[in-house]
Amino acid sequence: MAAGNSMGGGVASTAVVTKLLRIFMLEPWIFALYYFGIGQDKDAVLVAGSGKAGKGVPWFAFGFLAVAAFNSLWGIPGWLQKVLMSLSAGFLSSAMAALGLETDLVKVRSLGSKPLVLGLALWVYLLGAGFVVSACLVRIFPA
Repeated sequence: MAAGNSMGGGVASTAVVTKLLRIFMLEPWIFALYYFGIGQDKDAVLVAGSGKAGKGVPWFAFGFLAVAAFNSLWGIPGWLQKVLMSLSAGFLSSAMAALGLETDLVKVRSLGSKPLVLGLALWVYLLGAGFVVSACLVRIFPA
């Protein structure tokens, strides 16, 4: 989004929409992965029809949906949005710093090349998919 903002208002708008669309599309996948128990113990999944969540349910996903619904129905005041955006940037910076502080390059190197190749492949995939989505959105919604 920062790169889009540096290229002008129209590109920034497309970058924001693309980013929000990508984040919004994570929700169905997160719930599907947990509901079907992919990659976790069967005891830790959302129990179908019970309304009770197990240990594996990512609670932030429910919070994300709640805030999105609230903002869509009633709206969050502009001043509160600015405060929340500042808090969000601070929390994200802290989380990224914590990840960097916890990274042990000796352990990463001991894992071999497979995790690095996977990370590179995912980066290329996300770059390509982001480009395709952005190109499609620009054609559908010209500035």
